[in-house]
Amino acid sequence: MRPAGTAAGSDAAAETGRRRRWIVVNEPVLVPGESVVWWWGADWRVSWWRTLGGRLLLTSQRLYFVPLIRTTSWSIPLVDIAEVAIEKRPFNLEISGLKTRLLIAGADGRCARFLVGDVDEVSAGIAGRSTKTVVVL
Repeated sequence: MRPAGTAAGSDAAAETGRRRRWIVVNEPVLVPGESVVWWWGADWRVSWWRTLGGRLLLTSQRLYFVPLIRTTSWSIPLVDIAEVAIEKRPFNLEISGLKTRLLIAGADGRCARFLVGDVDEVSAGIAGRSTKTVVVL
């Protein structure tokens, strides 16, 4: 990530003739009074054939997924989280469709599945802030 207050063309490397490439990353849009408590790298399973890479942010008010590319983000207020679950697979392969997933179910019936590095740590962090227990499916 680029340090705060610097622009792509304003660094010393541009003055010496070297060129740098900056990756354009979606930045989270927080509402006033909201702060980021923790974040994890995650893949959001949008459908059975589409996965978006990005960051899963746990804020003071909501759970918020910000994709790396400029596309639709996902969020749910912490009070609307009905269930935090871990979807276990019979065996854990390195294929993204067969890994253990984090499942977030909303009170309105919406569900979101995420692939994260340490499912137990992430689910415990989210469950602790939303006052829900983690269910293993």
